[in-house]
Amino acid sequence: MAEFFISLDKEESTAAHKIHNSNCAELPEASTLRYLGSFASGDAAYTKSRGFYDKVSYCPTCFAQASA
Repeated sequence: MAEFFISLDKEESTAAHKIHNSNCAELPEASTLRYLGSFASGDAAYTKSRGFYDKVSYCPTCFAQASA
């Protein structure tokens, strides 16, 4: 299981909040994150994050690491 967070701030180019895992090389400061929980997959974290925000996306850095 991995720990997941979502950024409180929207990304300027997409206006979406990004989901990060706790091992992300580009994880923002803790004060700008909301803890989503521990999940077996990014898809489960995505589903939970949709309860908070309409526009959500995966961080390309940490999700690329997970699939490598």
